[in-house]
Amino acid sequence: MKGFATNLAERPGHPALVQGDRSLTYAELHERASRLAGALRALGVDEGPLAVTLPNGIPFLEAMAASAKLAVAVVNLNWHLRPDEVAWILEDSGAEAVVADDRLRPQIEAVAGDRAVPVVWFRGDEPD
Repeated sequence: MKGFATNLAERPGHPALVQGDRSLTYAELHERASRLAGALRALGVDEGPLAVTLPNGIPFLEAMAASAKLAVAVVNLNWHLRPDEVAWILEDSGAEAVVADDRLRPQIEAVAGDRAVPVVWFRGDEPD
């Protein structure tokens, strides 16, 4: 099995991810993950971990690729968690930022703002 870097070099225009009628090529995934990684680095993510609460799909995999580019661990936050549980996980993990689905804004803002943890929001498939 070829790794991402090899596929990016040898097959940049081939699909890397497919979800329903949407797909990203290796080059597109690389560019999007690099932009997200840059935005997270600008928010202060340098040692991690990075908390992520996104539905299964392309945005989740973009966040995983960005975390790999930053070489930081990921803490997955289940969207079913109560705010006090999310707060405990953010505190205990020392998460430097959160990548979250915009539909979870009230739950995440309720706890992330109290801890001054920056959040990158995904609206559908696009980060804000």
